[in-house]
Amino acid sequence: MSRVRIAYGTYIDGIAIEYQPWNAGARKFEGAIFPVSSVAGPLNPVGAKTTQVCELATQPVNGIRGRASSLVDALGVSCDEP
Repeated sequence: MSRVRIAYGTYIDGIAIEYQPWNAGARKFEGAIFPVSSVAGPLNPVGAKTTQVCELATQPVNGIRGRASSLVDALGVSCDEP
């Protein structure tokens, strides 16, 4: 996984997971970016948006972490360290 796009307002409204081929030997992304999956809620379709990626281009995303109670109100990514 190369990135996660997040739409949010007071809480998370939707997410889209994107994939880009990973060359493990060279530790870098190569090629086009493909949408893998998306989930969007019907509320706040014009809310703020952000993209969660790892700090360095040599770090692929290896997980998604979040915080929730009755609603999911925070999401982020975990990165594979070189």
